[in-house]
Amino acid sequence: MKHLVFGGSFDPVHRGHIAMAAAAQEQWKPERLSWLPSRLAPHKLEAQAVAPKHRQAMLELVLAERPSNEVLCLDEFSREGPSFTVDTLHDLLAQDSSQELAFLLGSDSLSHLATWRDLPRLFQLAHFVFAPRVGYGPQQEQEFRQSLAPQVAADWCVTWLSMEPVLCSSSELRKALETGGPCPDLPPAVAEYIAAHRLYQGSTRA
Repeated sequence: MKHLVFGGSFDPVHRGHIAMAAAAQEQWKPERLSWLPSRLAPHKLEAQAVAPKHRQAMLELVLAERPSNEVLCLDEFSREGPSFTVDTLHDLLAQDSSQELAFLLGSDSLSHLATWRDLPRLFQLAHFVFAPRVGYGPQQEQEFRQSLAPQVAADWCVTWLSMEPVLCSSSELRKALETGGPCPDLPPAVAEYIAAHRLYQGSTRA
């Protein structure tokens, strides 16, 4: 089974995430696409995410309108402390060793991918599928590859989605929500949920 895992904080989930999933569905053609929200991203320890219950609810609203092979994976919500992708992928393969795992993420992750836990093992576990972001393309991928030890680089397998770079970001949306600015990149159901629960307003993040 081709299983594509879509990792991220999804704080909040937005149209850019949906565009990534749609492009991956068309080009990678997974049998399952799991949206995997992180409990606490190691590279975002200083930025407190909205509580898991709210991010889960917003993702469920989005998935209600997505293809049936897209599911919510809450494995990282069930673990305390920072969420490490290598641990999650290892656990998923332990559940079904026959699946072909790929990991979908924005290419801006190249800015901090070198700090991820156990890169040699991570690259053995899954193929990486990148959605382009402004300033992070194949050239940055090659620079990253050249920084790896040869034996690690040999396992670094990447596919780039053919799509326009994702321009919206969760951090920009959070700033707009805090100031009451327009947020056209939020799906309507997510915008309504955020308003109903008064999320991203000052310290209201519980």
